[in-house]
Amino acid sequence: MLKKESPVFIASTKRKRSSQKQEVMPGKMSPLQHGVRMLCASVLLTLILVFSTSLGSAETVSTNSDAIQRITSRGRLIVSQFRGSEPLFFFEDTGTTDRSVPVVMDHGKRIIGVDISLARTIADFLGVDLDVQRTAQSFNAVCEDVAAGRADLGISALSITPERALMVRFSVPYATFPMGVIINRKHAAEMFSLRLRYWDHPQLFLNNTEVVFAQQQGTAQEALAGQLFPQATILPTRGTNSGPMAVAEGKALATLISQYDSEYLLKADPELGVELKWIAFPDETDNLAVAVSPANAHLLAFVNVVISRNKALTDIDTALEHYYPEFSDAEVTTPQSDSAYALPHAPPGSLLSIAVTGVAFVILLVLWRWLSRPYTAFDPKEKP
Repeated sequence: MLKKESPVFIASTKRKRSSQKQEVMPGKMSPLQHGVRMLCASVLLTLILVFSTSLGSAETVSTNSDAIQRITSRGRLIVSQFRGSEPLFFFEDTGTTDRSVPVVMDHGKRIIGVDISLARTIADFLGVDLDVQRTAQSFNAVCEDVAAGRADLGISALSITPERALMVRFSVPYATFPMGVIINRKHAAEMFSLRLRYWDHPQLFLNNTEVVFAQQQGTAQEALAGQLFPQATILPTRGTNSGPMAVAEGKALATLISQYDSEYLLKADPELGVELKWIAFPDETDNLAVAVSPANAHLLAFVNVVISRNKALTDIDTALEHYYPEFSDAEVTTPQSDSAYALPHAPPGSLLSIAVTGVAFVILLVLWRWLSRPYTAFDPKEKP
């Protein structure tokens, strides 16, 4: 048995203590070492967040750019449009208009208008053919075609509405019209002869359970009429100008309509002016825009640029001179660019940049996990 004072016992004791310290030290560190490691982990976490943002942006850019690449590879721009007609915007050419305007054929019919010219210009800038598919059963169906990917764009005198904005994204407006109502003079006099004071406040006058609005089914005006006049009854109708005609026939008291549509209608048939009265709503406007899939931000930015640089193309006064010279004094306006509807132009991305960003992201994530693993603080006073 070794004595405690012997050199052999002392050397053995030192070896045991050294062995015990070696077993404890790898899992322990000083507060300073722990602080340095956590600082490094924080820096790496920040880099991870930056790289993850860059990766998401690169993926978005690639997806957005793919929309234009698909169109150019296909060689044609697919545009969805309502199968009916909308005066000035898309309608059958009867041979009385300017023969130099762009035309698309639909079952042997020559379709012309502002929307056809706009679609042709966008296709020309892309260097592809134009394919206007006039199969949508309603204006809302045009948005559904775009949202489902059956069409690249929806150019169909589409009014910007919250309901449609849930399905698609809209370009900057290319036309804006004051809104109002057309009412049946005789019908209104019979119903409200004792309440003539309401003529000074038409929205109060018309928001009544006795009032019936005739609105073309599936249009923005149908939805807006229900919002502005919740107490009134909405009578759905079918066909262009079916609402005003129902009012003229006494089937309804009023119809919500743009100022351009009302002036076109009354000038096309002046006798209707005897039966119908136009009442303007200064605070309501109808904004027309192009519908684009929510995933195609690059294509949307491109369309916005085309619209902003070709204002003469969608200028309503100029269009009236081309299509309806006799109606060219209609009071309508073409808006300036509105950035509320625009998206910034996205630069093209590449698969290589996405791959490099992804690898760097994984490496940083592994390093951060290693540096941030839990450690036990080392206490120099601790006895083995």
